[in-house]
Amino acid sequence: MRITGGKYRGQKLVSPQNNRIRPTADRVRESVFNILEHKSEFSFEDKHVLDLFCGVGTLGIEALSRGASKALFVDASPASLTLCKTNIEKIKQTQHCDFIRAKAHQTSVKPEFLPIDIVFADPPYHKNLSEPALLHIIERQYLSSAAYFIVEMSKQSPENLHHPNVTQIDERTYGDTIVRFYHFQST
Repeated sequence: MRITGGKYRGQKLVSPQNNRIRPTADRVRESVFNILEHKSEFSFEDKHVLDLFCGVGTLGIEALSRGASKALFVDASPASLTLCKTNIEKIKQTQHCDFIRAKAHQTSVKPEFLPIDIVFADPPYHKNLSEPALLHIIERQYLSSAAYFIVEMSKQSPENLHHPNVTQIDERTYGDTIVRFYHFQST
């Protein structure tokens, strides 16, 4: 598993030793970032990123590599956060990151990480955890006025995000994985 773009491109990341953590595949991650940067003309430069259900942190780390200024990593598993911290230490970005052990729908964000410009959510499949987590982030007013949500899910049990200020702007399928792109705009 490697960083696919930006200043840390090619840097090898620590991978889990078991199948309890399912990191986003390099090919899928590279596609997601290319879609964001090219289709929507989104720039990661100086953005604040929230990586929910972060696992080993590949999505947030990829954003840091591409110019994000801050990243917040959230996972309920201490083992996941330990691996994530190890990967952040490898790229020497600990001063720009924070790690929270919490359930995604109960996350509290420190003011210095606000507003959040992009949220990655890669929850365990088949558990319908995405929508409650993302609605929590919206309700707590953690987002910038025009934020993006990128949600990875199983093709067998896709989840939808319903909120009046959120629009699905794209969807891609990679094998058994669906990635949905949502845009949030405050009123």
